[in-house]
Amino acid sequence: MTARPFTAYGKSLALNPKAFGMLVFEAPKPPEARDVGNGVHVVDVRGPLMHHASDDPSCDNYDGIKARVCAALDAGARTVVLSIDSPGGLVSGMLDTATEIRTACDAAGATLLAYADGQATSAAYALACVASRLFVPSTGIVGSIGVIDAIIDATAQDRAIGLTYSIVTSGARKSDGNPHVAITDGSLVATQTRVDSLAAIFAAHVATYRPVTVEQVIGLQAGLSHGSEAVALGLADEIATFDQVLSFARAGGVGAAMAASQEGPIMDDNEKARAALQAIIDGDGDEKAKAGAARALKAMDEEPDGDEPAKEEDAKATDDEAPPAKEPDGDEEAKAVSALAARVDRMERAAAFATRPDLSDVQRKALASVPTSALAAALSAIPRIKVNPGAAAFVAPTLGEGQGNHGAADRVVADSPMAFAMGLGSEKRVGVVRDANTITFHARRNEGAR
Repeated sequence: MTARPFTAYGKSLALNPKAFGMLVFEAPKPPEARDVGNGVHVVDVRGPLMHHASDDPSCDNYDGIKARVCAALDAGARTVVLSIDSPGGLVSGMLDTATEIRTACDAAGATLLAYADGQATSAAYALACVASRLFVPSTGIVGSIGVIDAIIDATAQDRAIGLTYSIVTSGARKSDGNPHVAITDGSLVATQTRVDSLAAIFAAHVATYRPVTVEQVIGLQAGLSHGSEAVALGLADEIATFDQVLSFARAGGVGAAMAASQEGPIMDDNEKARAALQAIIDGDGDEKAKAGAARALKAMDEEPDGDEPAKEEDAKATDDEAPPAKEPDGDEEAKAVSALAARVDRMERAAAFATRPDLSDVQRKALASVPTSALAAALSAIPRIKVNPGAAAFVAPTLGEGQGNHGAADRVVADSPMAFAMGLGSEKRVGVVRDANTITFHARRNEGAR
């Protein structure tokens, strides 16, 4: 398997700019939607996004993503979860695909959820934002709502290696972006105008599906946000782990009512209890615990909700005529519900504190009295302690299915000038070969650098 640095210069991109230079691998096969039970199907979106599969086989593409969602719907999915870890990609095709995915789910009566499984930025956020609910982990990154383009001027390089180009065009703007033509003020203005126009369309798309205005989106200046900040800005709905999202979806807490509501908490106490019980059943715990959770969930399902019309004839009687209703023994039920609520609360608090290993014992003690519902906001207000403030920011490459740790540095394509310029791999140039059309840099591995 080979890896190469990702570059897509000369195209309008909705891309996290840090993605330039990230290593991308040739995918062994296109991913497929995953049926995780209870009518929930997961569609993974991974890596830079192209328009068509033929654009770059090592990247994900809009055509493939749409096909996977439609395949899940054809298989009877009632809930589709987009699990996204992508820096974005081409502007071309992104908005049409996002709208078509949401339309297809609505037409099938299915709920579309999205989860930022690492990052869902730029074009990837354009896909995520059309979901009925967008979940993000405490460290998940969303945003970068904007467009980026680049003009490369290679004229100095051409002169250095003795090449001369004569570019013949039929219009003043026809040679804009050609690397063998010097950049002019006119080409920069034309490029900026196009980028601004595409960005305005992108902002309007986000404002259509998220509780923000176009002005608010543009005011973000294509910045990135994560966790609670993303929720506060209206770019995400709730902080959650992927397992929590799946448990919530499997428990039946998603549907038309939730899709229609964009305000308030997505789970009431009863729904949280159901999700917690389902998580125990689906987990790797012992069979005794699973059996107990199944019994409790069954009891909750059988409990009348109080809104159903009475089926017996004597239900029509007046209060004076009706005999006193026999009250069920609620002591045991109340105790069970209380214990379960306490357990859910402890799990939520533990998960929240797990995101802040930098807190001191004094800080943890002070936060002990803060209600769980307000804990996330309280934690976000406490500055994080940077372990290594001098470390440079780094975006790890996004690996597709079956592309784990394969020793990327050992398989970097070495005959790329971009690879040499970026210092990727442990290679040495040993020669240059020119022919009529190409210049090839031959490289030899530096064994001593391993």
